[in-house]
Amino acid sequence: MKTRRDHIELENVEDVEYYGVIEIGTPSQKFKVLLDTGSCTFWLTGSSSSSSDQNSSLSLNTIGPSFDPSISSSFKIGPKLFSEAYGDNSMATGVEATESVSFGSYYAQNQKFGLVNVTTSGIFMGDASGIMGMSFGDQKNSTPFWISAGIKTFSFGLTRFNHSSSKINQPGGILTLGGLNTSLFTGEVNYVKVTKKDYWQVSLDHVTVNGIKIEDSINNQAFLDTGESILLAPSDVAKAVYSSIPGVESINDGGEELLHLETFYLPCSTKVKFEMNFGGQTYEIQRDDFVLQSSKGDIDDNLCLGAVSGTSLFDSWVVGDIFLRNVYTVFDSSAPARVGFARPVKNYQSLLESLGLKVCKV
Repeated sequence: MKTRRDHIELENVEDVEYYGVIEIGTPSQKFKVLLDTGSCTFWLTGSSSSSSDQNSSLSLNTIGPSFDPSISSSFKIGPKLFSEAYGDNSMATGVEATESVSFGSYYAQNQKFGLVNVTTSGIFMGDASGIMGMSFGDQKNSTPFWISAGIKTFSFGLTRFNHSSSKINQPGGILTLGGLNTSLFTGEVNYVKVTKKDYWQVSLDHVTVNGIKIEDSINNQAFLDTGESILLAPSDVAKAVYSSIPGVESINDGGEELLHLETFYLPCSTKVKFEMNFGGQTYEIQRDDFVLQSSKGDIDDNLCLGAVSGTSLFDSWVVGDIFLRNVYTVFDSSAPARVGFARPVKNYQSLLESLGLKVCKV
């Protein structure tokens, strides 16, 4: 297959979710999907006529449109039920199916996906209709779309949300399928080998807070997850991150049972320099990405959410959009698989916004 590059405009929903538009079926139907490098499964909400439970649409807790398989000549329903659960305690269930799917000019025939008729309430902040998993996964059971379509490399340039705007949906940046967008970064790409091919997992050298190296994070692992908005660290490491910052409060968030999540709040006026080191190079997270303007009123209106939360569920970092907005990120499946980080150009945010002026339309 001839290598080609497609630049896909993204949508940013409050710095929490990034959407792209896919086409599915014959004739094609367009839908926004959340792009998730932390999972491999592709699913869409479907009309209730595709389910054995005619009342199942009552449990479809999404506001985006649903795929109608009854008008597609290429739709095939599978023999198995579909179920996907995520670390934030959200879930989606339905049936397995196959269909023709396009993303930009890339195409996969008979792509396996989940046709979903039950989701957790509030699974999306915006009007997405499903999730496009972009990790490796277990390809014996289901091959992710990007692999089925012959995409070897893809890269993200993500915008920072403008909180002074009244719009919750804003231009989200650019996803390049099939390569890189060299106008968005300067210097060489720093590639780090993938250490576990189920996910985009790499070695994390260390992190520093105000120049202090967090010793507990040395030789740790991290996987890059566009479907996660914040940074997750093992509980002891998260506590060490905040240990030198005065005025920090923590809460065990019962709403994140599967993650056993501990969130941290710090004074909104805190000056902090947080850096992550991958492949021998250090990348700083902007202060406004680390001290999030989301106060916790039941603690103190002057406290803001810290970017790093702790979890006892696993011993690796989950590196989400808070970090990924501060670098240009390349996901390359060539042997050996690797993740690349590049330093954005000076006018990165304005350039991303100008390239993706149109918010995703379906």
